[in-house]
Amino acid sequence: TKVVHALLENSIPEKVKFEFLVNGEMLRDDLGSMMKKNKISNDETIEITYTFAMHKPKEDQEIENDEWIRTIKSLFTFEPTESCVPTAVGFFDGSVKLYDDKFNMIYNKKLHEDVVNDLVFIQESENHYTLVTASNDEEMQVHKLTHSSGKLEDARVAMIKDQANALAFCPTDSGIIAYAGNQAMVKIVDIGEKALENSKEQEVKNHKRVKTSVSFLRASASIEGNKHPVNCLKWVNN
Repeated sequence: TKVVHALLENSIPEKVKFEFLVNGEMLRDDLGSMMKKNKISNDETIEITYTFAMHKPKEDQEIENDEWIRTIKSLFTFEPTESCVPTAVGFFDGSVKLYDDKFNMIYNKKLHEDVVNDLVFIQESENHYTLVTASNDEEMQVHKLTHSSGKLEDARVAMIKDQANALAFCPTDSGIIAYAGNQAMVKIVDIGEKALENSKEQEVKNHKRVKTSVSFLRASASIEGNKHPVNCLKWVNN
């Protein structure tokens, strides 16, 4: 008991900090208050588990931005990684910035006329990336990025005329994304190379115009069931 009290009061010489669980519940206050809150009498036996407390992460680098940040996403990877990966940032003024794994800015472009609600960023192959952005201006954009000679070349390859609050890549196929917004449903769209080419050919047939470099895509499936706007998506492979 004395040892437990000493640890709780952090009075041991080494000043080692611990976190405690009482009957499986994290101890956020003093022990007496927790016992009173959970109606545990002094006659009952309680199980106390303790472990080393997590240290507050130290800030080793700072990036200043004048614009308000709306969303931050790291590079989507199919396999878990502990190494630092490039990061994409969307802003309220409609701009998007990309930072490499050393947090050097490698891309800065205004892509939308309204706030960037969400974005997803994936590496297709060495030095080749796909960036998808969604905004309140009811427009989603698909960009192909190529990293060469220290520069990032950008080509917009597709547009989706729809409003979206959240985006997610299919965890098994980088050519498929899900998006959801104020319509309270989740939609699926194919952004793969074949879908892009088919869309261009269809536009030429329907409107009898010259094939352009930008494809106009539509959702191929939808999932209903939500009663309210969807603001977050996570696509998990079971």
